[in-house]
Amino acid sequence: MSSHFAAIGLDVTDRESFRALVVGLLERADTQRVEGGLRQHVWTGAGGARVVIETQERSIAQVLPCLAPAAEPVPVARVEMVDAETTRLELLDTPGGTMLCPLAVELEDRAVLRARGGTASGGELRLAALAERITLHTGGKEAYDAAQEGREIGFAPDYLVPYGLFRPEAAADDWVPSAHAAFAGEVLLAEVHVGEAGGGHFTGCGCGPSAVTRSTSPWPVGSWRRFRPRGTGWTGSSS
Repeated sequence: MSSHFAAIGLDVTDRESFRALVVGLLERADTQRVEGGLRQHVWTGAGGARVVIETQERSIAQVLPCLAPAAEPVPVARVEMVDAETTRLELLDTPGGTMLCPLAVELEDRAVLRARGGTASGGELRLAALAERITLHTGGKEAYDAAQEGREIGFAPDYLVPYGLFRPEAAADDWVPSAHAAFAGEVLLAEVHVGEAGGGHFTGCGCGPSAVTRSTSPWPVGSWRRFRPRGTGWTGSSS
């Protein structure tokens, strides 16, 4: 848990610091009522750090640390929640077009999708990710290619592998996909931000197709744009 919060500059080391962080963010968050006693609270820092908190009545139901997505929206189809946290979907080349690849994500506003039955036939979202590991190839494509010499299987300079969808051989019967992926691309922008809610620092990167960075990332986080925090952005369709 601590590593995911630290990735956006928030210091969480134990239950007490976690509780203090959540209480403080709830006081500063934008709140949306989903249904019944379920509410979604969204705090976004100036540097793009974001924490989404779901509350049921007076209890904390779920907390998701993430980044405010800055990428262009991409069309998706066959959206389906596989458990309370993870959603499986298909990325498309164009709206209503051909599937590029399947992907598992954790949606910021998953409470909204869950309240509407957990499925949708299509829509669009913006993707962001928290990195577990990053390898930087400062020599560009040549350095990237050289780093793969001797490997049995090489990777293209702009790959995306949704390995959280791959079922392990020894998986339990109740296994479900997880929101993990590995990808490579060119670093277009890198900025260091101060986490104003926790005082820590984090680096935000914008990536495009090319081969100068390689990342293994947990929680590809998408903002499912069926429903914006203020309820004015419906772009999806229910199935």
